[in-house]
Amino acid sequence: AAPGPVVKATLNALRKARVVTVIRAVDSDAALERACDLVKNCGCRAIEITRDSHAWLDVLRGIVEKVGDQAVVGVGTILSAEDVHAAAANGAKFALSPVNPPGFVSACLDANVLAVPGCFTPQEVFNAIADGASLIKIFPAQNFGVTSLRALRSISHFRAVCFLATGGIDEAGAHEWFDAGCAVVGMGALICGRDLGTQDPRRAAELRQAYLADGGGRSIAQGILERLKLTDA
Repeated sequence: AAPGPVVKATLNALRKARVVTVIRAVDSDAALERACDLVKNCGCRAIEITRDSHAWLDVLRGIVEKVGDQAVVGVGTILSAEDVHAAAANGAKFALSPVNPPGFVSACLDANVLAVPGCFTPQEVFNAIADGASLIKIFPAQNFGVTSLRALRSISHFRAVCFLATGGIDEAGAHEWFDAGCAVVGMGALICGRDLGTQDPRRAAELRQAYLADGGGRSIAQGILERLKLTDA
């Protein structure tokens, strides 16, 4: 199946957002609250809730209900067709995987969800495109490197491919990836805070307080999203 208008619109929305905020959370209530704040007040236009987050489908559904009209919402760390369909039923518009599981892209296309399979080699990128993927996740980006992307895109077959890089990317790194031809980058704790993924409640509370403090992580995230939105465009 070829991507339909819904999938194409999702791809366009991600390209416009340029940054996908990746939320991997222990506390589902905190994750939902943080996602909504980032969208409403910090300029976040794309959110990914990972499959290994606590109550991930509940969080996904909550984000879609509360801010789905202001941001494109999807899921990550997806490894099965069953999870694709569960995510779609709860409002996900895109699904990322660290790999390209058998049947992943076709399951996404069937569900009107943008498939973003993870690739690390030219062969894997080639296979994912052949499967029908219109956005390729480069993972782990810090090991793949911008020079590899430039080399790949020097080959005509790969020049028109849309790439999303994720894994250890900071603001300076995002500029490098965009310059190399990447369409979208994924950013995690740098945007959404380290408290969400912290198991120890006391430590999580400390990190949350620091994140929300004046000049803390939330303010930094707001600045990063604003600058990446305007620069390089």
